[in-house]
Amino acid sequence: MADVDVTSPSSGKSYKASGGSASVEIKWKDDSEDGDTLYLGNVEGYTISLCYMDSGDISCPQTIVKDKKFDSNKYTAKIDAADVPNGYYFFQIYTTFEKDSTSIHYTDSFKLSGMSGPSASIKATSSVAAPDPQISLGEAATSINSASFSITYTKQTGRTKFAPMQMQPKTTVTHSKWSRRFASSSYTPYSTLRKSPNCRTTKTPGWSYTPKSATNTVSPAGYPTSFYAASSRVSKPTLSSASKSKRWL
Repeated sequence: MADVDVTSPSSGKSYKASGGSASVEIKWKDDSEDGDTLYLGNVEGYTISLCYMDSGDISCPQTIVKDKKFDSNKYTAKIDAADVPNGYYFFQIYTTFEKDSTSIHYTDSFKLSGMSGPSASIKATSSVAAPDPQISLGEAATSINSASFSITYTKQTGRTKFAPMQMQPKTTVTHSKWSRRFASSSYTPYSTLRKSPNCRTTKTPGWSYTPKSATNTVSPAGYPTSFYAASSRVSKPTLSSASKSKRWL
């Protein structure tokens, strides 16, 4: 699932401080659709922080902008040279949406130079891959219009598909021949890498029935009350005289 698809800064790019600060342009695009909960038209605010990787943990010493909306999907962050030392950094983009949904995305790592911040306390010496995004959907965002499941799967065009499922079978069989209830779809693999998926996830309807259950009231069988040695039930094999005679013929 995607929403904020970060496109800049690119991995390994360098920025040098000038006039007491370094400027880094952050760009992202919308990888959702109008009806999606995480559509960028539903954004309530962005919080952008400057971060670095410290012994495997994400550390964010500076918040660049807090809970702000932008007119476009880009923002130029200005970092005071005295705030952080030279090193490798990345931005954390925390986005809040309507219906109590949130997402956290990270830019690729970039290099800052010409900085004069405290190198003793900030050890931004490692260039790392962007951490995985985190997405949280609020309870109000989980409701689904049941009419979505009535649209033939192959005719759906959104990135979120709705698949019909077999309902609870009846108690009797009324058909003697089988027939396909829903249309099948072809499978065509990609021959080249696609920048964004044309199908993000598939949702299925809930149960159309309520399962019934009851408590087993039968008392459990008791443990055995007597035991015997296995040897008492084993008898030594014997051969009759006639069988012994046949062995020598």
